[in-house]
Amino acid sequence: MGTPAGVAFHNPLNMRPIQPPFEGTVGSGTVGAAGEFTKFQSNVFGFRAAARNLIAYFDRLGVKTIRGIITRWAPPSDNNNTEAYITTVCNKTGYRDTEELALKSYEVAYNILHAMTEVEQGAPFATYFKQWELDDGLRRAGVADVPATPLRKRVTAIGGAVATVSTAAPQIQAAVAQYAPDFAQSPSMTMRTLWHVAAFVGGALAVYGSIQLARKQGV
Repeated sequence: MGTPAGVAFHNPLNMRPIQPPFEGTVGSGTVGAAGEFTKFQSNVFGFRAAARNLIAYFDRLGVKTIRGIITRWAPPSDNNNTEAYITTVCNKTGYRDTEELALKSYEVAYNILHAMTEVEQGAPFATYFKQWELDDGLRRAGVADVPATPLRKRVTAIGGAVATVSTAAPQIQAAVAQYAPDFAQSPSMTMRTLWHVAAFVGGALAVYGSIQLARKQGV
């Protein structure tokens, strides 16, 4: 079995081209023999486009239910089994088909798009996609309460550590001066600069290492 088109073209929800194109669209935005689907730069932009569509349903059309969403997303007129799609998303999310939902909240938007992705690609979400990709897509789409990823938390913690080292630089300099008189005779401004540079470089290396580790872990 070949790779699904939505996976190959970073389009988890099988979005079709619109004008003007979604952010992150590649080339003309169409792929395949029939030119039916949009091609994106990455999965993040594919999820962002889907989230923007979901928000547009809410803001412009007043659509607040799974039935309303799926009926427009996968209408029977396009040879979709719309009722089966609705039932599957309801079962996966725990929401009723006519329940009014806060589509612009992280929890609801995440749950719905996660479930819809599995329907569209015919496989469990983790087969082709990662949680952080959906989270980042939602964040880029304007969903305000997306939680920080582990990487973002680590970078924040590292930044705090760098600031602490920078603040402690004068104390470190004084302690070293007790055991190294020649070191103490160096201009104070130069020493402060050296310590701050050292702290910055150390922090930058820590951030770089954290990013590389996160990439290996698929965060």
